[in-house]
Amino acid sequence: MAFPARLLAAAAALLLAGGAQAVKPRTAPLAPARAGANGFGELLIGGKRIPRLAARPLPMSPQGQTIVNQFFAASLALPPGLGLTNYREKGQALRAATEPTPVSGKPFGKLAVFMPGLGGFGPSAAFVYRLARYADKVVVTYQGTTQASRNTLRIAAHIDGVPVPKSLVGKILMMGEPANRAILSPDQASDLLITYYELMRQKQALLGFDPLTSKSTLFGHSEGSFINVITRERLEQAGFPDTIGKVVIMAGGLGATQMNKWAPMLAMQAYQKVVEKLGQPSNLAGVVHSYERIIGSFAGKERLVDLGVAGVIGPPIRLQGLHIEGMNDIRPGMRFAAVGEATFDALSKPWKAWSGELLKMLATKGNNEDDGIVKVAWARFGKKFLLLKKPHDHANMIEDPSAVDEMAQALAN
Repeated sequence: MAFPARLLAAAAALLLAGGAQAVKPRTAPLAPARAGANGFGELLIGGKRIPRLAARPLPMSPQGQTIVNQFFAASLALPPGLGLTNYREKGQALRAATEPTPVSGKPFGKLAVFMPGLGGFGPSAAFVYRLARYADKVVVTYQGTTQASRNTLRIAAHIDGVPVPKSLVGKILMMGEPANRAILSPDQASDLLITYYELMRQKQALLGFDPLTSKSTLFGHSEGSFINVITRERLEQAGFPDTIGKVVIMAGGLGATQMNKWAPMLAMQAYQKVVEKLGQPSNLAGVVHSYERIIGSFAGKERLVDLGVAGVIGPPIRLQGLHIEGMNDIRPGMRFAAVGEATFDALSKPWKAWSGELLKMLATKGNNEDDGIVKVAWARFGKKFLLLKKPHDHANMIEDPSAVDEMAQALAN
């Protein structure tokens, strides 16, 4: 079967929503060698020990890391010629850092922490700079697995390749590896996030306060939503009720009761193409099974989420002669995914056979229940719920700074 670029885009986006590579444990855990309640060792935070939920991941080989990085970069790139707004451009970031905000004060509190989804697909600089307008400090916790030294808390000079403006220098910090795509299960990433809070505590002079008592606002996108809810519950049970004050989940699947029947298969197929180049077997199937185990297990835990956020693809495109209008900054792959399973049947055909067919389909079909990956019904979870006003696909809701303004308004009210 042909494997066109747009299928890669949709499949990579599906990978962001759920799935990870099973990994082997290291021989030396971060905390002193003790088996822990789950047999994976223990974490140290604030002088206390918390059992790890999963084996500590090994870094990928340099070759494997390069291929996975290229896979995500190519699959989620904005295609040219469609009039899509690139919120990752420097000009967009500077406007987000300087234009007036619709909400005064600091609705995100002392500390806003952002946890990306699978693959470490991080927010745009515009998104992060807008976050910094509503909090005293912002920490972007990229998922780092290859160099422990990169996991330390540090002042950010750049976010997503855009220099931090002078007005925000020292307010924005980072941890982990923004350039490398890590593939972790929610349990593994929760272990990492707890480690990050301890590393923040060790360098709290950069923050000006103790993060373990900061009542931070913790943002999670896609898989990051699962990570954050699991982490908040663990920290509360361990005696750290004031580490996380609010949890905001963006395009999370915590409201789902069962895994989608076809999306995991497509994700596994896409990922298999990557690992075949490495000459290694794929462990993704086992990880999808782990998602099948936790999906539906969050019922009754809505109190752990203060705001659930969702976006939708919105109305269909418009064909004006040879021009396409009404894209609404939605990636084609996400739009294809949103209009239904039949689209993926069409994608198995050669490009010349299905391009016209898909254009006709997209011109007649919109979707007000789906962001291309996560359904609104799945994202509707928590004490409050926000459906973003503008159309947003699964990826660009963490690129467009207007989403930050809407979340600030929701938490301020």
